[in-house]
Amino acid sequence: IYKKEKTVYHGKEIKMEGLIVNEPYACMIINGEKKWELRSRIPPEDKIGKELFLLSKGKVLGIVSIQDTVGPLDYKDLKNSYEYHKSYVDNNYDDFQLYAWEIQVHDKFTEKVKYDHPTGARVWVKAVNLTDGIYQDRITNYAWLEFISSIKLLILFIEVRRSEIIS
Repeated sequence: IYKKEKTVYHGKEIKMEGLIVNEPYACMIINGEKKWELRSRIPPEDKIGKELFLLSKGKVLGIVSIQDTVGPLDYKDLKNSYEYHKSYVDNNYDDFQLYAWEIQVHDKFTEKVKYDHPTGARVWVKAVNLTDGIYQDRITNYAWLEFISSIKLLILFIEVRRSEIIS
């Protein structure tokens, strides 16, 4: 009913950079529950709109991009936008500036893939080196929409048939 695309990584350096996010926030982002990642500075201009691997705990969770930056945010802004950032907020945030990086998910990997985490990397990894011979299934956004459309059509068909039977 839905399409899977087979993506093959051959253990060489991928030309895609990675964004490191701590847990549980990385999983919340890749699952679509968290739209903003809070950081103390704005992202470099060359990262905005660029596809990046989402990295956490030595694993690649999927592909995302930073679409926009909001901020600096004060305590009131953070408190009123909890639904986007899902982070605990107290009034100590007024002591320094925070920016919200608006994250868009492009692909969620069905399995987390190990990568070699360079020593000292805290925000960015320039080139992600995945384990040799990894075959990673991923469901594209297009395929997911196609799947949802099929379900909606099936429900509509069942409702029409049921109303015909009742009549």
